[in-house]
Amino acid sequence: MVTIFTPTYNRAGLLNRIYNSLKSQTNPNFEWVIVDDGSVDDTKTVVQQWIDEAVIKIKYVYQENRGKHFAFNQGVKNASGELFFCVDSDDYLPEHCVDEIIDAFNSVKDDKIAGIIGLKTDIDENLLSEVFPVGVAQTTMYELVNKYKCYGEKSLIFKTDILRKYPYPEIKNEKFIGECVVYDKIDKDYEMLVINKVLTVCEYQPDGLTNRIFINMLKNPTGYKIYYKQRIDMACSLKERIGYIIRYNAFNILSKDNEYDYNGKYNVFVKFLEPIGWLLTKYYNKRKNI
Repeated sequence: MVTIFTPTYNRAGLLNRIYNSLKSQTNPNFEWVIVDDGSVDDTKTVVQQWIDEAVIKIKYVYQENRGKHFAFNQGVKNASGELFFCVDSDDYLPEHCVDEIIDAFNSVKDDKIAGIIGLKTDIDENLLSEVFPVGVAQTTMYELVNKYKCYGEKSLIFKTDILRKYPYPEIKNEKFIGECVVYDKIDKDYEMLVINKVLTVCEYQPDGLTNRIFINMLKNPTGYKIYYKQRIDMACSLKERIGYIIRYNAFNILSKDNEYDYNGKYNVFVKFLEPIGWLLTKYYNKRKNI
């Protein structure tokens, strides 16, 4: 079974589109887990009506407003499916999506495969990333971007048991952390199955995370510190590593949190580049006031 997971916050008016796409799935072997991140609109009432309709299996979980990554952890905890597919409140699914996921998953029996990477389009059917390279059936998420240059948004489905091994860090007073903090950890031990199939349709909202990325960076510095800390050792080139170190130093200064300090083999390099991190911090603080 596939767990379709939707984190939501004050999106009662949008959720109907996902609901209709789920009712239209050609394969009913899924559940819909909704984690409501403290909505104050009609989300609970709307979802309860769908639960009462009993057309598809729905689990509704409410939490205080803590951020998408907290909601993601809750979704994984409440998932019954073998596979876990995060579908945001501004996304919906083509009618053959669940069929495509299950067929792809059943085609490969390999414990080193963590999940599936598929394509994503906008509502005008424009791909949000490059088509995946011919002949590449398995790769890591990091390699897909940095080796094969497949930038942009993708559909990501994971084995639920693997996600349970790599929960998002839950940082006090921070409500956002980049998805790659988890993805990079998975990349160290697993590869993903790559399929050139559209699995998600997306419509970005003006108030969505994508349009608030810089503000989120400054409000959630520890999360970004962790991201850049992990990337220091992963970097494919010296230039890339220097960039990660400088940004790590900047967010280390902004976060004022010693819990997630870098202690790897590039420690000397990190210390040497610390003054540039201070300069970047000044730039970030100026941007904050614009």
